[in-house]
Amino acid sequence: MLLISPSGSYAENSNENIEERIERGELKKLPSTEIELTIDSGIGELLSAEELSSIHLAAIEELEDETGEKLDKNFEISEHDVQELHLEENTDEEVSLRSKTGGSGVKLVAGLIIDERNKEIVSYIEIEDINVARVAMITRKVTLESSTNRKRSYRDEDVFHYTFTAPEIKKRAMKVSDPVSIADTNFWRTVSTSLATWPNGKTDADHKVGKEFLLNKKGIEYPKYRDAHSRIKMFEPDEADLA
Repeated sequence: MLLISPSGSYAENSNENIEERIERGELKKLPSTEIELTIDSGIGELLSAEELSSIHLAAIEELEDETGEKLDKNFEISEHDVQELHLEENTDEEVSLRSKTGGSGVKLVAGLIIDERNKEIVSYIEIEDINVARVAMITRKVTLESSTNRKRSYRDEDVFHYTFTAPEIKKRAMKVSDPVSIADTNFWRTVSTSLATWPNGKTDADHKVGKEFLLNKKGIEYPKYRDAHSRIKMFEPDEADLA
């Protein structure tokens, strides 16, 4: 299942599936980080949409206090979303793999998608696994950052706010940002903040800084090579300017 942002070159043709373009080699997908959101086993009593919204807002405010960031509070949990939870609780979309806590969980992957032809980069967030109970909502943001040095400060290039409502929370569901032009050789990475709310009102949040990738101004990734005989890996620079 693919969900695309309403603007940008990746939404011009709604029939064009990003995963198909990746398989054809037109786009390159670079997973950067994994995010796990979990609660203990047992979903308890199903709350109303109003109760879920109130709990979700309180969790966002708590996350703001922890991170020092101002986060988007523009979300809505509808009665339809809550009703969908009953219908989808035991569908084939569920997976049997249990999370490390032995409870209910969802695993997300955030990263980069590179369009070398158009010299563009987008950030994406994808649901990789769902474990046991259906989540009511997943929200937050993915920040696309770049730097001329792997280990020094990064600057924000794009902030992508996303929401998965209950009917959208399925394995391989993906949302992507608007494209950002690649003009220079830089290190690129994603910083992800995610918040999940379960039907019983429990929440879990995660904040991860992703792996960085060195891309030249054409959007081509710096080659990774290991000598077949010595097993020595090719040197990867910390500076984007190799001149």
